[in-house]
Amino acid sequence: MRKAVGALLATTALALTTGMTFGAGSAAAQSADTTAAVQAIHATTASTGNGVRVTYYAGTERLGYGEWHQNAQGLIQDDTLEVVDFGDTTYEFVAQLSDGRRASTVGQTDNVDRVTRNLPEGSTHTMRVCLVQNTGTNHCASTPVTA
Repeated sequence: MRKAVGALLATTALALTTGMTFGAGSAAAQSADTTAAVQAIHATTASTGNGVRVTYYAGTERLGYGEWHQNAQGLIQDDTLEVVDFGDTTYEFVAQLSDGRRASTVGQTDNVDRVTRNLPEGSTHTMRVCLVQNTGTNHCASTPVTA
C-alpha cells in the first residue's frame, strides 16, 4: 500500500513538474515572439518639403506616423502637429512638440489627430513621436523642427 501511494505521489509530482516546465517554456517562447516583433519595428525620419515626418514600420508594413507641417498649405494655414494611425489596433501614436502641444490617437476612434497654432517664424523646437502599444510606450524618436 505504501509503495502504491508513493508511486502515485511520484507520478503526480512528475506530471506537475512537467506541466510547469511546459508552461514556463511556452511563456519564454511567447516572450521571445514578442521581443522579436518589437525588434522588427523601426522608424524613418524624412523631410516633407514644409515639415518633417517620422514613419513607423513593422518590417515593410507602415504602421503610422507623426508629422510637423511648417505653415501648412491648403485647408490648414497654421503650423501643425499631426499623427496618423493606419488602423492596426495593436499600435497607436503620440506626437509632442517641445512647446507642449500634443496630438494622439491613443483611445481615439479616429485614426488621425492634429493640433494647429502658429509659432514665431524661424523658431526651433523638438518633435517627439512615440509608437504606443498596449504594454506601454515604445519606440520614441525625436527630431528638430523649425516654425
